Amino acid sequence: MKKRTSKEVDFWIQLNRDARRVCKEACDRLARMETGDPFFNLCSAFLSKGTETLSAVNVLYAHQLEEPAQALIRILFELRINFDCFRQLAHTNPVEAVRRVADGMMLEKIKQARAAQFAGVPEEVQKQLAQDEKEISGR
Repeated sequence: MKKRTSKEVDFWIQLNRDARRVCKEACDRLARMETGDPFFNLCSAFLSKGTETLSAVNVLYAHQLEEPAQALIRILFELRINFDCFRQLAHTNPVEAVRRVADGMMLEKIKQARAAQFAGVPEEVQKQLAQDEKEISGR
């Protein structure tokens, strides 16, 4: 395997920095265009998460922490796959696509709360979460 030169690495680091600036500008513009449209908001959220993750990658590379940066790059790749799936589903049914993403996010929050044994979560909220989980599973 050929070892990359410092010049090649520097090129990619600069490209990542440039990409982050462009993404940040797009996020800022989208934030000013708030429409209340759930599809628009989810697309903006995907871009925002990607931008924040890319920012973290850049910080890690700046501190010569390549291995942790690569872990975040995997997250960026997964985010891209998730966005492409969302976009494909939204092409046929945008309302259902938004519902699926929202349901997935809710199930993840319930899973995290359960893993923490619902620490600090009032009993009535726990019951509501169980009901929400049942409704989502039914869909």
